[in-house]
Amino acid sequence: MDIYANLIVWALIVYRISDDIAHLDGPFDIFSILRGYSYHHIVPAWITNGIHCPICISWWLSLCLVAYYGDIRYFCAAGVTTLIVRFTLKYD
Repeated sequence: MDIYANLIVWALIVYRISDDIAHLDGPFDIFSILRGYSYHHIVPAWITNGIHCPICISWWLSLCLVAYYGDIRYFCAAGVTTLIVRFTLKYD
C-alpha cells in the first residue's frame, strides 16, 4: 500500500478509536469503566482530562504508530483527529 494511503487509513482508525474511548461505552463497557475510574479514584488530573479528550488520546495512539513504524509522518493521525474534532464540534 502506498505510504500516503496508509497514513490516511491509520489517521481514520486513530480518530475512531480516540472518539470511542473518549465518548462511547465500548465493548463490555470498558471505556466507560476507565472514565469512571478516573473520576472516583485518586488519578492525576492530566490523566482524567486526557481520557475524556479524543485529541489527547489520538496523540498517544499516534506516538505508538511512530514507534512501531519508525516514521514520524504517522503523527499526522493526531492532526487529522484534531481537524475532525474541531470541525464537528457543535456549539449551542
